[in-house]
Amino acid sequence: MLIIECPYCGPRDQSEFSNGGEAHVKRPDGSQDISDREWAEYVFIRSNPKGLYYERWVHSHGCRKWFNCVRDTSTDEILKTYPINENEVIKLINNEDKKYKIFYQKHMSHHILDDTNLDWIKNGINCFLIRDPAKVISSYIKKNTLNSINDVGFKKLYGIFKSLNSQQPIVINTDYLLENPEKYLKRLCKILNLDFDKNMLNWPKGYRNTDGIWSKVWYQDVISSTTFNTISNKEYIVPIKYENIYKECLQIYEEINKYAIRI
Repeated sequence: MLIIECPYCGPRDQSEFSNGGEAHVKRPDGSQDISDREWAEYVFIRSNPKGLYYERWVHSHGCRKWFNCVRDTSTDEILKTYPINENEVIKLINNEDKKYKIFYQKHMSHHILDDTNLDWIKNGINCFLIRDPAKVISSYIKKNTLNSINDVGFKKLYGIFKSLNSQQPIVINTDYLLENPEKYLKRLCKILNLDFDKNMLNWPKGYRNTDGIWSKVWYQDVISSTTFNTISNKEYIVPIKYENIYKECLQIYEEINKYAIRI
């Protein structure tokens, strides 16, 4: 028996729900001008990954509302459910009830839909965490199939970065951070007007509630660690079939890295 958490009614038995297929499938622009082939791909063709999959479900024998969920197709585990209405999500993101003095959020650029209004981003202080694309691609292909640059988020990240140029976004390069974590974090805290705390350098081993739904899939190294790793001298070689994606990512990485904090 599979238990699904309806965002509106709470946990319910799977028999109360109906699956509506893949979520976040964008309707083609200029619908009247597209070919039959393009229409067919939009209506019928869906991704079929092994691992995390975004789906639409409806609580057909309950509130009858639609919502999205993240399901692991290899285990059928429902990792997260969330409302379809993005305004509800943005309200939480903006901390409109002022519940938190410091409200840290981590966003993955490749999770942001093309037609999402990003005005809410300007309400916060934006920090961009970047990593050598050879390392990013090497990590990604261990867990997933890399089909395009969109899968690793560099292009979307660059678009967001350019839209915030007037704010002079803060850029953190993981290689620079790992050279001297304490010194780097002190510099970052000064920029953010935060007090540095030695506890930032260490953490207990294991899962945390704040890790989010990805921890079981992506965070094994973090979960087993207690402090920052030292920089590895390992050479990361990108497979030839991903060479074009790597080159495109590298160009973006080098452009954003011009703004990275250095010590």
